[in-house]
Amino acid sequence: MEALKNRGSSESPVVAGNSFADLLKESLFEEMKPLIDKYIEAKLDQLAYKGWPEYIQRRDIEQYVGCSKSTFDRWVKDGLPVIKNGGPNGQVMVRSSDLRMWLDRKEK
Repeated sequence: MEALKNRGSSESPVVAGNSFADLLKESLFEEMKPLIDKYIEAKLDQLAYKGWPEYIQRRDIEQYVGCSKSTFDRWVKDGLPVIKNGGPNGQVMVRSSDLRMWLDRKEK
């Protein structure tokens, strides 16, 4: 290639002022950037969930998910699996892993 010039045996070939290695790095970075961004976003999501207890009570739902109790009740009517303890007035809880999966499916 005419654009390639060899500036001696110890230096990289140059294409329009940039070394071949620099061009390769830029190209690889552009290809990898979306994958890296997606990986980092997934890791941040996992870290955000690490603060969740295994079970979240209805009264605490706003603290962990940021939704109101009435929104949580609507989600239960829409099929969110919950655990009820102690009769009709007992605690209503949801397993955090079930909630995450249910919310992920709801978003799609």
